[in-house]
Amino acid sequence: MRSSALASIAAAAAMAVASPALMAQGTVNWPTRPVALVVPLVAGGITDREMRPYLQKVQESTGQPFILDFKPGGNGTIGNLFVVKAKPDGYTFLISSSGMAVLPAFHPDLPYDTIKDFSPVSQISKRAMMLVVHSSVPVNTYQEYIAYAKANPGKLNWGTSGRGGVTHLVGAWLHQLTNTEVTFVHYKGSAPYVTDIVAGRLDVVPMSLGTGAPHFKSGRLKPLALMTTNRLSVLPNLMSIAEMGLPGYEYPNWLGMQAPAGTPAAIVNKASAEMARAVKSPDLAADLELNSITAIGSAPEEFRKVLIREVAQWKKLVADLKIESSE
Repeated sequence: MRSSALASIAAAAAMAVASPALMAQGTVNWPTRPVALVVPLVAGGITDREMRPYLQKVQESTGQPFILDFKPGGNGTIGNLFVVKAKPDGYTFLISSSGMAVLPAFHPDLPYDTIKDFSPVSQISKRAMMLVVHSSVPVNTYQEYIAYAKANPGKLNWGTSGRGGVTHLVGAWLHQLTNTEVTFVHYKGSAPYVTDIVAGRLDVVPMSLGTGAPHFKSGRLKPLALMTTNRLSVLPNLMSIAEMGLPGYEYPNWLGMQAPAGTPAAIVNKASAEMARAVKSPDLAADLELNSITAIGSAPEEFRKVLIREVAQWKKLVADLKIESSE
């Protein structure tokens, strides 16, 4: 009996030691009910379209609904703050984008800390972006665009997904480096500015291949240059702005998933593993390549390093170039 009792105590002790390790690996009973994924943008944009196939995969794997909850406004701060204030129980997450790392550079008075108030889950993907103009703009190359902007200061209307956001910053950065001037028109997300440039109410916007391809084919829009550094296999002759005279210029457009700070590590790790499995599904690979999306599915700490690095980079850039969010 004494041996049996000792064996039971040893087993219990082993469980106590093993339990944190197992929890760290994500062996937790989560989710047991629907999960809300807050998107701080309007519905219908590239984030909306890209996330839905991933969420279908996660729902199939977990047996629970994953629901996109759109909370636009404040250039993303409304949705971000909603998640910061949410209960850290694994049932509210944020679907963030590269614009989140830009906000502290333009807005030092944010009502939350971009690093400390969130638990990074996974950098989901990276997407190639292009400089795109409406067919009515009398240019066909990036060089012609810069010459036209220089000869017509303020005439071209550049659409952004929000004042002080990443599409605003990369536009201000480009035109400051080239000593040119455009007029910024600010929207609550990319979906409305896509609608307006297709209709001819805007002249130029940053745009992804997946969004732009049908309009390139119809002739309504023209891609002039890549805003990211890697060439696209489907448009091999389209050069990057960095290649054409502005080394270092890049719009690093990514999607990520974050939880409120304090969310249990076991839940964060399991959510990260589920998302990584979804974005790397073989049956999604062709669609991702066609839309020039690179699946990442990183671990939480890897994503944290990306956020820390980019927040610091954008702050330095804005300070060095003296770019104002009111430009």
